[in-house]
Amino acid sequence: MLPFEVYAMILRYAVNNILSDLRQADTEIPYHTRLMQWLNLRLASKTFDSVLSQLMFEGLPLDILLRRKQLEKLDFVIEALKIMADDPPVCSTLSIPKLRRLCGKFWLNPDLSADTIQNIMLLLRSPHSLNFAMKLEPWIMRYRVRSMQESTNHDKVLFFDRGDWMVDAGDLQIKRVSRWQSTARTRIAMYLTHETRMPVTPVHVRLEHDRRWYMDFTTPAGREILRCMVNYKTKMVWDHSAKRLYDFEGRLYTLLDPEENEDEAEQADEDDSEEGY
Repeated sequence: MLPFEVYAMILRYAVNNILSDLRQADTEIPYHTRLMQWLNLRLASKTFDSVLSQLMFEGLPLDILLRRKQLEKLDFVIEALKIMADDPPVCSTLSIPKLRRLCGKFWLNPDLSADTIQNIMLLLRSPHSLNFAMKLEPWIMRYRVRSMQESTNHDKVLFFDRGDWMVDAGDLQIKRVSRWQSTARTRIAMYLTHETRMPVTPVHVRLEHDRRWYMDFTTPAGREILRCMVNYKTKMVWDHSAKRLYDFEGRLYTLLDPEENEDEAEQADEDDSEEGY
């Protein structure tokens, strides 16, 4: 068994090399791959992990330093993308996989701020913004609080009871769905009824919402950035603006509109009648 000082010297050398790699901007190795080197070092052995947890780098524990550097990198990337946005404030070519390549899995960083989340949503075009919403459950669970008053979404389909969970992030409001109310002829009612596999009764519309969250991000100027409902349990996301349903793999699901079906049927009957004459 080597002395602590020897382990510390070896690991300090290895960590300094990792930090040096993270600072490089001209490498072809993705940032998240370089960041993974630190995790691999910790997982190498319990002894390594124990020694690393006691070492300080730039006056900070290593895990705190790396979290801070990741968010600094993310801030620089966001600032650059804002300048280069081809459809300000939207960067049409931006996606979450591209941000991950540059900054790693930043959405898991416990120090990620609400302002940074909003800045990213402003840059993303749908459905990439929906992909980002799909990844926010850990952040939501970290910052959720009990609501002080009941409310509803803009079209009064989803209801959020007093005392249920919410995240108040200014222009971005995230609330857990308490219940819903809609006619059976709407697409969202078809989706919710199919997903819960239960009849539409005052009791059943309150069930199966433990991991279903509604996100509404509207700027002070009234520009709608994101309105969606994410069910982290079933891994489905409802685009409330476009009335579209996606799974977490990005597949689009078709929900037939009953009214559209009736119109098509009536048109078909009229066509048949005309052909009969």
